[in-house]
Amino acid sequence: MRRNPKTNLAGRAPAFDPLLDLKEAAEYVGRHPSTLRRAIRTREIACVRGNSRYSHIRFRLSDLNAWVKGQVQPVRRLIDHG
Repeated sequence: MRRNPKTNLAGRAPAFDPLLDLKEAAEYVGRHPSTLRRAIRTREIACVRGNSRYSHIRFRLSDLNAWVKGQVQPVRRLIDHG
């Protein structure tokens, strides 16, 4: 029996992880595009490129969410003992 390549083993469509360009990604995470470029250079966030180094940069939505989640610092409660 041949399986449709567009479906997974359970017969359902695979989960789709949208790709955002640099401007869309910057708006999504609320940061400046240069911040995302810096994060790419320092390997803090993964990106998808075309065939050349200068191709358009794309970001997987799941990678952006993971990066933002890692950026959040826990809030410490200040207690006034006075």
